[in-house]
Amino acid sequence: MKAVGMLAMLVVLSGCASLWGVATKDDKARPWFGVKADWYALTHARELGEKTVLLPAVLCPAAAIDLPFSAVSDLLFWPYLSSGKQPAGL
Repeated sequence: MKAVGMLAMLVVLSGCASLWGVATKDDKARPWFGVKADWYALTHARELGEKTVLLPAVLCPAAAIDLPFSAVSDLLFWPYLSSGKQPAGL
């Protein structure tokens, strides 16, 4: 039963930063949006924790799990996320 719960969490968390980039797409090119978002969460955990103490404890493991899945998702969504009239940025 524990394995089923872990598998369900894995499916829910897989590539969610990339899906966030697809859902919020505008005229700006956003290649590797999911990888950049996960990496930002991992490298700026201290800054994010200044407002909410529990946030890094939840966000860092989720971002670490999501990072490889976001890399695959970003590769699949590359043509869509790279298109845009404005230059790339997060």
